[in-house]
Amino acid sequence: IAPDGQTATALAPLPVNALRITMQQAERLEQVGLKTIGALLGKPRAPLAARYGMTLVNRLDQALGQKGETLSPITAPPDYRTYLQFPEPLLLLDQIRQALARLAQPLCDTLRTDGIGARAFTLSLYRVDGHVRTIPLRTGSLCRDTDHLCRLFGEALNRLQEDYDAGFGIEHIVLNAFATETARHRQPRLDDGPATEDAAAFRLLLDRYGNRLGFENIHRPLPQHSHIPERAEQWRPLSYAGGKTECWRDFVQHLQGGDFPGRPIILLPRPEPVAAIAAVPDGPPLRFEWRRLEHRVHKAEGPERIAPEWWGRPRAQAALTRDYFRIEDVQGYRFWLFRLGLYERGENPRWFLHGIFS
Repeated sequence: IAPDGQTATALAPLPVNALRITMQQAERLEQVGLKTIGALLGKPRAPLAARYGMTLVNRLDQALGQKGETLSPITAPPDYRTYLQFPEPLLLLDQIRQALARLAQPLCDTLRTDGIGARAFTLSLYRVDGHVRTIPLRTGSLCRDTDHLCRLFGEALNRLQEDYDAGFGIEHIVLNAFATETARHRQPRLDDGPATEDAAAFRLLLDRYGNRLGFENIHRPLPQHSHIPERAEQWRPLSYAGGKTECWRDFVQHLQGGDFPGRPIILLPRPEPVAAIAAVPDGPPLRFEWRRLEHRVHKAEGPERIAPEWWGRPRAQAALTRDYFRIEDVQGYRFWLFRLGLYERGENPRWFLHGIFS
């Protein structure tokens, strides 16, 4: 290690190859007598960059500590790995796909035997000349299915087809599995049918879109423990692994203490104000006007009272209590309205429409 202020002195006797420049650049420098780093230290930067390129100047500044350099961290070893070596290098993508199937089968078999699933994989292609091409892959849920893994990597290989360069051939292929977790076995139900198959197919579809567009760019709603309807869900990227995913119906039943009054299939992003007329102050409306259309109420059910979350904000900023009603108008349309505020507390209640049932 060179002492402080003596970096240039320590580098001066080293050959120019020590700057990690190309062989062509080193040969051109030697032709004009610039064989050591010390011979470059006193030269102006602009003529060097003009004749030999900015790479030489950047490497020289990085060696002297005058310019930063981004270093790739050491990659953590994979949790599981399978590999193949070939006596004859592979040149075609079809050959790589066939080798991928041979790699994926034993890897997934090992994961199933150990009761493990993985969320991240890499396929590394080692060329004869030492160049390595690594293809990363991620899944939204734990994966240990051979066909699904081969399909995802097959799509990734198809995207590489335009700029694919095997050089003198691929002599070594490695399939790695990262981010492994214990996979919980799901007990099949007697009534499992198309709905269960559709849910599994949808998860596989999300994996395909996630690897094309990025898992951070695809969001899904997750339950959030809040009685306020617009706060009962939070949008998280597919890569988000925190929290516990729950069944929506069970989640709402839990919020209502076991009673399940129902929630609209369409919840507006924000409650929209309506003009309503009620027979009694605390009763449901007889008619209301929303978006310049008047609706006469045929049936009403409620109220379902939802108190504000006083613990989440200062008392001075606390929201008002809501009384929700399920309304059906004379044309058969069903709405979810609430009255914000209570007459008994001397407040000035207002009506809002929050959702649509049908």
